[in-house]
Amino acid sequence: MTPDIRISEIISGNDWRIPTRLNFAAAVCDRHAIATPEAPAVIFEAEDGKSVRYNFRQLDRAACRVANMLAAYGVKRGDQVMIMQSQSVEAVLTYVACMKMGAVFVPISTMYGEVAISERASAADVCVIVADKENYPKLVNLKAKVESLRAIFLVDGEEAGAIDFGKKMLEASDEFQTVDTAAEEVAYICYTSGSTGAPKAVMHAHRFLLANIPGFSMLHNNFGQEGDVMWSPADWSWGAGIIAVLLPTLWHGKPIVACRPKSRFDAEHAFALMSRHGVRNAFLIPTMLRMLQQVRKKPSVKLRSFFSGGEMITQELVDWSSHEFGVLPNEGYGQTECNMVLAHLPQLISPRYGSLGKPFPGMTVMLQNADGSPTPVGEIGEITVRAPSPLMLLDYWKNPQATAEKMRGGWFHSNDLARVDEEGYFWFAGRNDDVIKTSGYRVGSAEIESCLTSHPEVAAAVAIGVPDALRGQIIKAFVIPRDEALAGEALKASLKSYVAEGHAKHFVPSEIEFVDSLPVTTSGKVERRTLREREIRNRALAANLRV
Repeated sequence: MTPDIRISEIISGNDWRIPTRLNFAAAVCDRHAIATPEAPAVIFEAEDGKSVRYNFRQLDRAACRVANMLAAYGVKRGDQVMIMQSQSVEAVLTYVACMKMGAVFVPISTMYGEVAISERASAADVCVIVADKENYPKLVNLKAKVESLRAIFLVDGEEAGAIDFGKKMLEASDEFQTVDTAAEEVAYICYTSGSTGAPKAVMHAHRFLLANIPGFSMLHNNFGQEGDVMWSPADWSWGAGIIAVLLPTLWHGKPIVACRPKSRFDAEHAFALMSRHGVRNAFLIPTMLRMLQQVRKKPSVKLRSFFSGGEMITQELVDWSSHEFGVLPNEGYGQTECNMVLAHLPQLISPRYGSLGKPFPGMTVMLQNADGSPTPVGEIGEITVRAPSPLMLLDYWKNPQATAEKMRGGWFHSNDLARVDEEGYFWFAGRNDDVIKTSGYRVGSAEIESCLTSHPEVAAAVAIGVPDALRGQIIKAFVIPRDEALAGEALKASLKSYVAEGHAKHFVPSEIEFVDSLPVTTSGKVERRTLREREIRNRALAANLRV
């Protein structure tokens, strides 16, 4: 791959032009270290407020040191290195180093416990882990359980059985020749969120990382403009944080702002951070936008672009965020296994907020019925994408059956449901197991939730189907009210009327429960499966008590 590859060379019209030889480290680091060595690459703000800046030459030299350090501990091409870091300089250095040497980086969340880490490390044949002292207690027993594990590095010092990352890195040479890899070679492995089942290890190639660049650029109104500075609270152990924030920003040779995330999203800190570093581009999911909306005293932050995803963005949030940040939000839809599928880009297409928009260039998207036939306009069907595509996974690690199920009949099957209108806009309806079948109707949970969250007294809402002997299922909604004092029968009645009048009578929840919080995955997705299982369990217990 030539180091000066442009977006027009990645995709032309709907035709992908992925080179046969590609190492993504050369694209995000090496070429900038040569062409613009002094340009800022990573701006890391520590918890004490002090910032450390790396330009591209420094990033490249440090990544070379890490590659040599890993090689000294036996890491070779194709080996898997687990990085248990959120947003840190060490994380990006290790990602780049692994790609330079042809190794595979495996990011996992610091939120995982010992059992989950052990399962993933064993399944992926991990040979090295990069973590920190805070999380080391979860790792101390791994060497006895994971036969392939050779070393554990800690980014903030050493402990018994663990190595000081910084010390060993500085002892290594800062010269390393990036290996020549095929575009189809594995670059990294990430895990699905587990929102609808056991997490699966998704294998992605170097070409997958490159194929994300055009969509990323579109989501940021032609990213790479003079003065662009990226920030997102999205964890770098999360696929979106890596492939929709970190690596595309570096590909464009622009700086990314980073800081260690707090235990929960801090809206006041987010405003202050964006203001201090002149952030012009951001990725903020609707939950974060709602929290930012509540901040009373805040500095002025004007963005050139920002995009959102993960859930529907309400018109109220659109109005507030466009006024607050000075730009309309863009939205993207994709999955861990296949990113950049659909986009809502109000600067390119007529706005239809609430919709998923239309397919990205290069993606052929169709709704299918269970038998594989096309779904008629206006009806609910599964979102499928024509395969193969460089934006799709290689395989699930050691799970050919799951791969075959995902990629069948020449189509990638998302297991997500939607409707398509006469104008070609896609409207999300829920997961296959999120469709509620009540009294003969098929109702998408997302549509109920969208209606509920547009009510002025609702902060968040989730709808599930609960087994019912008469109707098959009834709709139950879990609602977080904006004001706890209003959580009563009057608000329940108001919400039911609101849904009936604003959507349809068969969308009205039979039951509404007010809650303080909702169960979510590490990537911020609501775990409806957890709510369903809990509800079934509670109802079974109540039935037994009545007997």
